[in-house]
Amino acid sequence: MAFRFATIDRLPEPASPWTTKGTLVHAALERLFLLEPTARTLAAALICLDEAFTMIRTDAEWNTLWTTHGGGRKKPVVDFSKDMVIGVFMGSRPSAGYTISVVSTFAKDGQMLVRYEEKTPAKGTMTAQILTSPYHLVALPKM
Repeated sequence: MAFRFATIDRLPEPASPWTTKGTLVHAALERLFLLEPTARTLAAALICLDEAFTMIRTDAEWNTLWTTHGGGRKKPVVDFSKDMVIGVFMGSRPSAGYTISVVSTFAKDGQMLVRYEEKTPAKGTMTAQILTSPYHLVALPKM
């Protein structure tokens, strides 16, 4: 029944540390397997893991991230004395219609757990044939 509820009915279930880590590792492995086989090293895997999730705690980190992902838009102001920014990244996708969004966050045992949702275009859906790299950034109170 758990498979049916989660996969067919798409009923949300509370995130656990294991499902969160599994989803993050899965996203990193998807990125890793886009590389040439000879480039799939431990160092490349760690970079892929960093690309799948990021936590920004300083203005310098925010500037670097926004330069890469802001697309020329005005950078939002974040007061890093009180807040931090988290980001989830889907990596390169072959067309429009893919989205990723932070659903919830909570602290547990001194760690920040982030529950996010990925959506893909439905089978047979017409989408723009353009490379996309969906991401979602959220400002939260520092933990």
